Amino acid sequence: MSKHENKIDRTLLELRTRANDLASQYWQNVLSNGRSWFLTILQYVVSQPSSTTVRHIDVSIIHK
Repeated sequence: MSKHENKIDRTLLELRTRANDLASQYWQNVLSNGRSWFLTILQYVVSQPSSTTVRHIDVSIIHK
């Protein structure tokens, strides 16, 4: 067992490095897709016609 310890340690280190690289790539994809999704939704919301109308209240009537 002890004669293979260095190889086992090196293999575990390589595996950990690959796992970190994979997690980093996954996180970058999540951020990129999330940003695209957010911008698509924002563009959709902005392009929709406004269904609410602004009503102006005559303040002079209230103060009498």
